[in-house]
Amino acid sequence: MAIDAPVLESVGALVERKGFHRVIECLPALRRRFPGLRYLVVGGPGPEGDWGARLRRDVIDLGLQECVVFLGTLAPGELNVPLSAADVFVLATRNEGWANVLLEAMACGLPVVAFRGTFMDRLAFSGLDQWAAERTASSLADAVQVMTDGDLREAGRRAAEGAAAYAWPRVFGEMAISMVRAGGEGGFLEDALERVASFTELQEDLKEIGRAHV
Repeated sequence: MAIDAPVLESVGALVERKGFHRVIECLPALRRRFPGLRYLVVGGPGPEGDWGARLRRDVIDLGLQECVVFLGTLAPGELNVPLSAADVFVLATRNEGWANVLLEAMACGLPVVAFRGTFMDRLAFSGLDQWAAERTASSLADAVQVMTDGDLREAGRRAAEGAAAYAWPRVFGEMAISMVRAGGEGGFLEDALERVASFTELQEDLKEIGRAHV
């Protein structure tokens, strides 16, 4: 792979809704700007079907065989390897709820490009102004180019910081605070303190609430 060319990546079931075809459609325009660009596709058949064959035909029809790499389905514990090799994570779904893979990518320090107007807007704390305003290949290509022309290192740092807000110990700690405030029992408080020991601020909140419930 060219050192000075960006590596894009998408992860998910190879189905229509996930939008891999939308990313593939925008690649010719991006390659005019970044001839050495690569696109890593991680995923396989899903409950909604299997678009794998169609996506591979699209790649051939657009002459993108040297650009697109299909990595197949990977175990959750293996995802960090391709995520760490990429520069930008692209999520081109036409609708999406709570996208765990988006948080996983952000946790690996990957800036994200997606379509605006879904629940994902609430998860990506920075860079929304660089997301695609319209659900078209040209809008997606523009968004990726704006992102890659910027400071990817800084964008990745902000992405990692945003993902940290959803780390399980922190989420558990915030749930613990809410439950104790609602009248949870003391035993739950001790368990919560142990589980969020690395989060000093949450610990202090829990201790204060615990004292109020003695």
